[in-house]
Amino acid sequence: MSAMAIPAVGLGVRARTRAQARGKGGVAGLTRRGWLALFGLVMALALVAYAVGLAGGAGTTVSYVPTETVVVHQGDSLWTIAQAATAEGEDVRHTLNLIMELNGLSSSSIRGGDVLLVPIK
Repeated sequence: MSAMAIPAVGLGVRARTRAQARGKGGVAGLTRRGWLALFGLVMALALVAYAVGLAGGAGTTVSYVPTETVVVHQGDSLWTIAQAATAEGEDVRHTLNLIMELNGLSSSSIRGGDVLLVPIK
């Protein structure tokens, strides 16, 4: 018996798609149908992002709050300032939160000499 060499057909040869064989595919190897699908996907994502942006602002309301400027004295706390600014029968916590929001405070820590916007009763 003699050794017979069997040729390795197809090894090392990369298969090509029909579009590549015809020289089509353009940039990124996408066909016209691929580009249209990609465009549709991008437009759908943009529409969803726009809708979410509109819905995100739906719950916020802008209202005018008349304020006065108060200088914090040594020993004052945000709670005592909120109590003084709260109308009778109102919740002090609401006023405290409003003062924090008006002044961009993340905590109720204040010091003597700080200047705060406080809602008028």
